This record gives sequence, C-alpha cells and structure tokens, in this order.
Amino acid sequence: MKTVAELRIEHNLPVPVNKDSFYRPIERKPKKFNPLVIPKSLQEALPFASKPKNIPARKRPLLENRRAVVMKPNERKPCSPRDQTWQGMKTVAELRREHNLPVPVNKDSFYRPIERRPKKFNPLVIPKSLQEALPFGSKPKNIPA
Repeated sequence: MKTVAELRIEHNLPVPVNKDSFYRPIERKPKKFNPLVIPKSLQEALPFASKPKNIPARKRPLLENRRAVVMKPNERKPCSPRDQTWQGMKTVAELRREHNLPVPVNKDSFYRPIERRPKKFNPLVIPKSLQEALPFGSKPKNIPA
C-alpha cells in the first residue's frame, strides 16, 4: 500500500493548493512621528557640522522663561532699594522659631489605648449520655468555685 505522497511523486501530480490557506500580506499604515526637537543649548554643544533647522519662535514665551525662580549670578544685583530689602513671606515654622513658640498639639491626634470589655465564655456543658461513656480522667468534676 502506498501513501498519497508516494502516488503523487510517481504520477508527477502537484500538491493541491487551497487559496484560503495562504497567508495574506500584512497591511500596515505608515507611521507618522512628531518632529525631533533639540534644545538650543544642546545644539550649540553638538560637534556635528550639520545641525537641525531653526524652529520658529513662539508667539508667547514659555512659562519657565517668563518666571525665573532661581536667578543667575549676573541677575542677582538688585535694581532698586526696594528690591534690596524685599524678602518673601516667612513660613509658619520660621515664625515659631523666631518667637520660640511650641508646635500646637491636638489631643485628638494621639493614639489612645483600646478599651475592651473582658470576654465572658459560657461553661462547657457535656450531655449526661456522653459523660457515662467518658473514661474517669476525662469526666467533669463538680468542684465548687
């Protein structure tokens, strides 16, 4: 007895192909990436001859540029006498240290011990029929409390 594969080889018959069993090519949408933005400070430090094109300036400056939290050494020179004497508001902790005031204590913030009533358990009751079957050492004793 011959297998189907041997018969096909003898008679030079091709292997039947089902169109639905072929893998379809993968259809992918082309990906669109945002443009690469390199900060100017980094661009200046780059050793490359070709650098990215300049990005158009913003209409409004960034919040980080408008609000300088830490001044640079050349900006620290005060402009007017008012700027020389100006200080920010003092924190509550600074005021307490100046006036030697203790931190106020809230009594509700402390942990209290848990108050529980002692548990009362009922005495063990063994039925009379079971008491007769127990050995002498296990039988309940009638000891007055």
